[in-house]
Amino acid sequence: MTDDGGRLVMLLALLAAVAVGMLLPIQPALNAQVRAHTGSPWLGGFVNFMVGFATVTLIALIVGVDFRGLAKLTEAPWWALLGGVIGATFVVSSIVLVPRLGVVLLIGAIVFGQMLSSTVIDHYGLLGLEKRPADPRRIIGILLLLVGVVLIQSSTREGPPAPEALGQERETVEER
Repeated sequence: MTDDGGRLVMLLALLAAVAVGMLLPIQPALNAQVRAHTGSPWLGGFVNFMVGFATVTLIALIVGVDFRGLAKLTEAPWWALLGGVIGATFVVSSIVLVPRLGVVLLIGAIVFGQMLSSTVIDHYGLLGLEKRPADPRRIIGILLLLVGVVLIQSSTREGPPAPEALGQERETVEER
Protein backbone atom coordinates (compact mmCIF):
# COMPACT_ATOMS: atom_id res chain seq x y z
CA MET A 1 0.00 0.00 0.00
CA THR A 2 1.36 3.44 -0.84
CA ASP A 3 1.97 6.07 1.77
CA ASP A 4 -1.02 8.04 0.44
CA GLY A 5 -3.15 4.89 0.61
CA GLY A 6 -2.08 4.36 4.22
CA ARG A 7 -3.01 7.93 5.09
CA LEU A 8 -6.40 7.51 3.44
CA VAL A 9 -7.07 4.34 5.43
CA MET A 10 -6.03 6.16 8.62
CA LEU A 11 -8.29 9.12 7.78
CA LEU A 12 -11.25 6.82 7.08
CA ALA A 13 -10.61 4.93 10.32
CA LEU A 14 -10.50 8.19 12.27
CA LEU A 15 -13.71 9.42 10.63
CA ALA A 16 -15.40 6.12 11.51
CA ALA A 17 -14.19 6.49 15.11
CA VAL A 18 -15.56 10.05 15.25
CA ALA A 19 -18.91 8.85 13.87
CA VAL A 20 -19.12 6.10 16.49
CA GLY A 21 -18.03 8.61 19.12
CA MET A 22 -20.93 10.84 18.10
CA LEU A 23 -23.31 7.97 18.85
CA LEU A 24 -21.97 7.26 22.35
CA PRO A 25 -23.50 10.34 24.06
CA ILE A 26 -26.88 9.37 22.65
CA GLN A 27 -26.82 5.96 24.37
CA PRO A 28 -26.99 7.18 28.00
CA ALA A 29 -29.77 9.62 27.14
CA LEU A 30 -31.82 6.87 25.46
CA ASN A 31 -31.13 4.44 28.29
CA ALA A 32 -32.20 7.07 30.83
CA GLN A 33 -35.54 7.26 29.01
CA VAL A 34 -35.89 3.48 29.32
CA ARG A 35 -35.08 3.80 33.02
CA ALA A 36 -37.69 6.54 33.42
CA HIS A 37 -40.33 4.23 31.97
CA THR A 38 -39.25 1.06 33.77
CA GLY A 39 -38.32 2.73 37.05
CA SER A 40 -35.01 0.90 37.31
CA PRO A 41 -31.46 1.43 36.01
CA TRP A 42 -31.10 -2.37 36.08
CA LEU A 43 -34.07 -2.83 33.77
CA GLY A 44 -32.73 -0.03 31.58
CA GLY A 45 -29.42 -1.89 31.31
CA PHE A 46 -31.21 -5.19 30.69
CA VAL A 47 -33.23 -3.70 27.83
CA ASN A 48 -30.07 -2.11 26.40
CA PHE A 49 -28.23 -5.43 26.32
CA MET A 50 -31.18 -7.41 24.98
CA VAL A 51 -31.63 -4.98 22.08
CA GLY A 52 -27.86 -5.00 21.53
CA PHE A 53 -27.76 -8.81 21.60
CA ALA A 54 -30.59 -9.02 19.08
CA THR A 55 -28.85 -6.46 16.84
CA VAL A 56 -25.46 -8.21 16.91
CA THR A 57 -27.09 -11.61 16.37
CA LEU A 58 -29.06 -10.35 13.37
CA ILE A 59 -26.01 -8.73 11.79
CA ALA A 60 -23.91 -11.84 12.43
CA LEU A 61 -26.54 -13.99 10.72
CA ILE A 62 -26.80 -11.59 7.77
CA VAL A 63 -23.04 -11.49 7.17
CA GLY A 64 -22.70 -15.23 7.68
CA VAL A 65 -20.58 -15.46 10.82
CA ASP A 66 -19.42 -19.01 11.55
CA PHE A 67 -20.53 -19.47 15.16
CA ARG A 68 -18.31 -22.53 15.50
CA GLY A 69 -15.55 -20.03 16.28
CA LEU A 70 -17.10 -19.72 19.74
CA ALA A 71 -15.59 -23.13 20.57
CA LYS A 72 -12.14 -21.48 20.60
CA LEU A 73 -13.29 -19.12 23.32
CA THR A 74 -12.12 -21.65 25.89
CA GLU A 75 -8.54 -20.84 24.79
CA ALA A 76 -8.93 -17.16 25.69
CA PRO A 77 -7.66 -15.93 29.06
CA TRP A 78 -10.42 -15.57 31.64
CA TRP A 79 -9.94 -11.80 31.82
CA ALA A 80 -10.80 -11.43 28.12
CA LEU A 81 -14.45 -11.92 29.09
CA LEU A 82 -14.41 -8.95 31.44
CA GLY A 83 -15.35 -6.74 28.49
CA GLY A 84 -18.96 -7.71 29.13
CA VAL A 85 -18.68 -6.71 32.79
CA ILE A 86 -17.12 -3.40 31.79
CA GLY A 87 -19.86 -2.84 29.22
CA ALA A 88 -22.56 -3.52 31.80
CA THR A 89 -20.84 -1.19 34.28
CA PHE A 90 -20.71 1.57 31.65
CA VAL A 91 -24.36 1.18 30.66
CA VAL A 92 -25.86 1.06 34.15
CA SER A 93 -23.53 3.77 35.49
CA SER A 94 -24.37 6.08 32.61
CA ILE A 95 -28.09 5.47 33.16
CA VAL A 96 -27.68 6.59 36.77
CA LEU A 97 -25.24 9.44 36.10
CA VAL A 98 -26.61 11.15 32.97
CA PRO A 99 -29.59 12.76 34.75
CA ARG A 100 -27.25 14.07 37.47
CA LEU A 101 -24.34 15.25 35.30
CA GLY A 102 -25.84 15.85 31.87
CA VAL A 103 -24.51 14.31 28.71
CA VAL A 104 -21.59 16.70 28.12
CA LEU A 105 -20.08 16.38 31.60
CA LEU A 106 -20.70 12.63 31.74
CA ILE A 107 -19.03 11.96 28.39
CA GLY A 108 -16.23 14.43 29.15
CA ALA A 109 -15.44 12.63 32.40
CA ILE A 110 -15.70 9.24 30.68
CA VAL A 111 -13.32 10.33 27.90
CA PHE A 112 -10.85 11.63 30.49
CA GLY A 113 -11.02 8.31 32.34
CA GLN A 114 -10.60 6.43 29.07
CA MET A 115 -7.52 8.47 28.21
CA LEU A 116 -5.97 7.78 31.61
CA SER A 117 -6.43 4.03 31.37
CA SER A 118 -5.55 4.01 27.65
CA THR A 119 -2.25 5.71 28.37
CA VAL A 120 -1.37 3.13 31.03
CA ILE A 121 -2.39 0.26 28.73
CA ASP A 122 -0.35 1.66 25.83
CA HIS A 123 2.67 2.64 27.92
CA TYR A 124 3.08 -0.80 29.48
CA GLY A 125 1.73 -2.83 26.56
CA LEU A 126 -0.95 -4.40 28.76
CA LEU A 127 -3.64 -6.84 27.62
CA GLY A 128 -1.41 -8.22 24.88
CA LEU A 129 -1.04 -4.91 23.03
CA GLU A 130 2.09 -3.29 21.61
CA LYS A 131 3.90 -0.81 23.89
CA ARG A 132 3.43 2.85 22.96
CA PRO A 133 5.33 4.98 25.47
CA ALA A 134 3.59 7.90 27.18
CA ASP A 135 5.56 10.90 26.01
CA PRO A 136 5.12 14.50 27.21
CA ARG A 137 2.74 15.37 24.36
CA ARG A 138 0.36 12.57 25.35
CA ILE A 139 0.49 13.61 29.00
CA ILE A 140 -0.21 17.26 28.07
CA GLY A 141 -3.13 16.13 25.89
CA ILE A 142 -4.64 14.21 28.80
CA LEU A 143 -4.17 17.19 31.13
CA LEU A 144 -5.93 19.38 28.57
CA LEU A 145 -8.85 16.93 28.62
CA LEU A 146 -8.96 17.30 32.40
CA VAL A 147 -9.02 21.08 32.02
CA GLY A 148 -11.93 20.67 29.59
CA VAL A 149 -13.88 18.54 32.07
CA VAL A 150 -13.26 21.09 34.84
CA LEU A 151 -14.44 23.92 32.56
CA ILE A 152 -17.56 21.97 31.59
CA GLN A 153 -18.33 21.19 35.23
CA SER A 154 -17.79 24.80 36.30
CA SER A 155 -20.30 25.96 33.70
CA THR A 156 -22.96 23.71 35.21
CA ARG A 157 -24.53 26.09 37.71
CA GLU A 158 -27.90 24.41 38.08
CA GLY A 159 -29.18 22.87 41.27
CA PRO A 160 -29.86 19.18 41.70
CA PRO A 161 -32.04 17.61 39.01
CA ALA A 162 -35.74 17.10 39.55
CA PRO A 163 -36.66 13.68 40.97
CA GLU A 164 -38.42 12.67 37.75
CA ALA A 165 -35.18 13.29 35.84
CA LEU A 166 -33.63 10.65 38.06
CA GLY A 167 -36.42 8.17 37.42
CA GLN A 168 -38.08 8.87 40.77
CA GLU A 169 -41.58 10.10 41.36
CA ARG A 170 -42.09 13.50 42.91
CA GLU A 171 -43.43 13.26 46.47
CA THR A 172 -46.80 14.96 46.85
CA VAL A 173 -47.96 17.00 49.84
CA GLU A 174 -50.45 14.25 50.79
CA GLU A 175 -47.63 11.62 50.96
CA ARG A 176 -45.61 13.62 53.49
